[in-house]
Amino acid sequence: MNLEELKSLYDFSDRTVLVTGGAGVLAVEMVRTLAGGNANVVVLSRNQEQGVKVVEEINANSAGKGRVLYVPGDVLLTEVLQRANETIQAEFGAVDILINAAGGNHPSATTSADLSFFDLPLDALRHISDLNLLGTILP
Repeated sequence: MNLEELKSLYDFSDRTVLVTGGAGVLAVEMVRTLAGGNANVVVLSRNQEQGVKVVEEINANSAGKGRVLYVPGDVLLTEVLQRANETIQAEFGAVDILINAAGGNHPSATTSADLSFFDLPLDALRHISDLNLLGTILP
């Protein structure tokens, strides 16, 4: 298989991909790859500074025909997700692919030699549970 044949298998022309947590380390590489495969990619992130920086860098250096757009968002706030959807619809139309890259942990919900799982603060556990479960379902 030659390179052009391989590229044709991963051609996302006329497709819109939403990547939640899109300014995160792993997500940025997915965004970069999808843009190189001609997708229009939406970087949804709470971190505006990093999101804008990522979008500018990828748009300036992408070999693909797709565009990358930063949209501010928080996967736990349905009102914010609704506004983000309106922005995406106006710019690209419907989302074809959703990649949930938002999530993670927090120091207050991390065990240690001095703190067992059963002693973690409930509010910290709830936040991490919401982020990783609801932050996948709500988008």
